[in-house]
Amino acid sequence: MKIKHLVFVAAAWIFGGCGKDDKNAGSESGIDSTQIFSPDQAVEVTGTGKVEPESGIISLAAATSGVIVKQFHFRGDSVKKGEPIFQLDQDLEQSRYEQTASQLPAQQSQIDIAREQVRQAEITLNYNQEQLRIAENLLRKGAETQQNVDDLAQTLKKSNIDLINKKLEVKQAQQRYIEIQKQGQVGKKEQGQKLLMAPEDGLLLDVFPTVGSAVKQYDTYADFAGKGPVVVRAEIDELFANRVKVGQKAAIRLVGNTKTLASGTVQFVSPYLKKKSLFQEQASDLEDRRVREIRVSISENEGLLLNAKVECIITL
Repeated sequence: MKIKHLVFVAAAWIFGGCGKDDKNAGSESGIDSTQIFSPDQAVEVTGTGKVEPESGIISLAAATSGVIVKQFHFRGDSVKKGEPIFQLDQDLEQSRYEQTASQLPAQQSQIDIAREQVRQAEITLNYNQEQLRIAENLLRKGAETQQNVDDLAQTLKKSNIDLINKKLEVKQAQQRYIEIQKQGQVGKKEQGQKLLMAPEDGLLLDVFPTVGSAVKQYDTYADFAGKGPVVVRAEIDELFANRVKVGQKAAIRLVGNTKTLASGTVQFVSPYLKKKSLFQEQASDLEDRRVREIRVSISENEGLLLNAKVECIITL
């Protein structure tokens, strides 16, 4: 019993001494293990993003399908608004347009004929009106029969109906002419869609089809960057999301590099958190983290490439 008591006392002295030394060591180093880091204490926050035009990188899509017969511009070319990039085959559309355009002179002739028929119908109507007036005067003098007057009145009525019909034919011919014109406009537009053009001044980042290949309707045929300022679109972790404000200064660096390539200012802060979209590794990632999207306008740019992966160090 005496031996067991001595072992217990020794063990208590050893563990008690160790605890005291650890506590003293913590006190001597000046670190309080009860203090926990708070995001409110951060003076900088880093977000990962990429360089892109202010208007974004646009995927140009073909409005119609066809086979490429000519290429005017290539990857890396600067283009002006309305400049052609690709020409699709348009033989069928050209034939349709020419066929429609050829109908216009013939239809104009139909309008002219209908108008002449109206003029003749008006002359006939006026003649029959005068004949009826003379016959009615003679009838009052007893020099004409009632039957002849009635026949002339019926003839005048038919002349009036014929004039109305002739005027209607003119309107129908004119309406047909307008329809042919609209068909021609549609044909011209279809022809225009066969020419794939730049929507605005900018840079062709990439082009996908080649001469001889087929393009389906709404297929992407080029990636395009509009001319204008360059921005960095980045994502800030939800832990620091509420501390990022519009107007804060930011330094732009390549990922893993300490050299500042550009500086800028936060110009946009998303009003909500969302799932990561930039540089997401896999769709099946189970990490449930949210981010806040920001855009940083760049004031000084030393050779930042579009779509480059960068870090934004924001001063809070």
